[in-house]
Amino acid sequence: MKKIGDMYTDIIFTYCTPGKQWDHQSRAEITIPIFDNENNVKEFLNRELFPAIQRLIKIDERRQRDLIKISTAMDWTKFEKLTGLSRADELEFRNGKWFFCKQFGGQTEWSKELMKKYQFGRNSTNW
Repeated sequence: MKKIGDMYTDIIFTYCTPGKQWDHQSRAEITIPIFDNENNVKEFLNRELFPAIQRLIKIDERRQRDLIKISTAMDWTKFEKLTGLSRADELEFRNGKWFFCKQFGGQTEWSKELMKKYQFGRNSTNW
């Protein structure tokens, strides 16, 4: 497995409870590595993006259970160019967003998997 590039990712976290500044959102910019053996977009994001999100939540001193939405902007053009994979082929998310409570229109099966694995959204009264 050889790293062939990095994918820029801008993330907005939305929480059901306020943080230290009485805010319900926080933001982070990261890069995630792309490897030469990528063959599945969902597996790529599960392996690289969501563990990074878990670390960012802890750094921000927030609780995963309070996370109700993840919004992302990612450099898919670069990813597609480097891997030959299309994001549209495998993704179950709405324009770079994952929802963990019903007030945002329910969850996809992928969102439900993430809720089980990371406990996202468990403190929301509408999940």
